[in-house]
Amino acid sequence: MSRRLSSVEILLSIISSLLLVCCIGLSVVSWISLMHKGAEEPLQLSGRIVITAGVEFSDELRNSSSKQFKSLAFDLQQLVSEAFTFSDLLRFYRFCQVQHFSPGSVVVTFDLWFSQLIDMKEVEQQLKAGLQITGGGALVIDINSIQITAPPEGAQGVPRLYSELLPDGRAPHPVSKGVPGHPTEEAHFSR
Repeated sequence: MSRRLSSVEILLSIISSLLLVCCIGLSVVSWISLMHKGAEEPLQLSGRIVITAGVEFSDELRNSSSKQFKSLAFDLQQLVSEAFTFSDLLRFYRFCQVQHFSPGSVVVTFDLWFSQLIDMKEVEQQLKAGLQITGGGALVIDINSIQITAPPEGAQGVPRLYSELLPDGRAPHPVSKGVPGHPTEEAHFSR
């Protein structure tokens, strides 16, 4: 024998169905809003820093496959990443990639990657401030030598990161010692 649904049961069924549709709709809207908007191309900037003490330039630093290159590149990439943790640009910063070292104390050429367009002067100022906060130790970086520029034409490439463990298994731990405003501002970083 079949029983007829009362009007209250029909009303509750309709309301339950509408709530289910609303929940599904809100889930879809939330998922779409949380998705990364398109496959935006990251912004690449080039930079230059001079290490005035704490490391000597050698021919091994010219070879990107050498342990000395990888170790110093890893230390500097970690250092720059840590400096950006104290920056207003942290949410846009992706990573740092050391390109090469050259003589003149030790001149480091590197690339910085950001998730969106960032003013080069702002990046330079934020990096200087972050390095002063994190600095202290064996590597002495001339804060006034920091330069951030647009990358050379055709420099966009697949980034390589030196994330291998250092030869002695240690992890770099920069410590702060910079003095802002001093005419010969330098930050010291331990290796």
